[in-house]
Amino acid sequence: MRYLILFLFLITTIDASPCCNEIDMRGEVLSIQQYTYADRAASYIQVILKTAKEEIAVDLGLKSYLKFQGMVIAPHDKIEVKGCLKSRQGVTIVEGVQIKKGKRTLTIAE
Repeated sequence: MRYLILFLFLITTIDASPCCNEIDMRGEVLSIQQYTYADRAASYIQVILKTAKEEIAVDLGLKSYLKFQGMVIAPHDKIEVKGCLKSRQGVTIVEGVQIKKGKRTLTIAE
């Protein structure tokens, strides 16, 4: 039964839209926001990244996953992000696929 519930959860959380606009960016973390969806108990992390060109929101995924992997992101950190440009409620964001901080690289999604 647990496997069925996990399988159903994974199916409902997969975004079927392709990653059409891949982007690599680097910059300084200005702020960190934590958010949740109404139908999920998990917390997600989003940072505002200041690049040479713009300030943009970058979704980094589950707070618990980042914590489990030992990836600590704080304001003023310099990071590099590989991800996909997406539009959410009319706002352009980056869905992070890979984060690099110093010598450490963390893959969030394939």
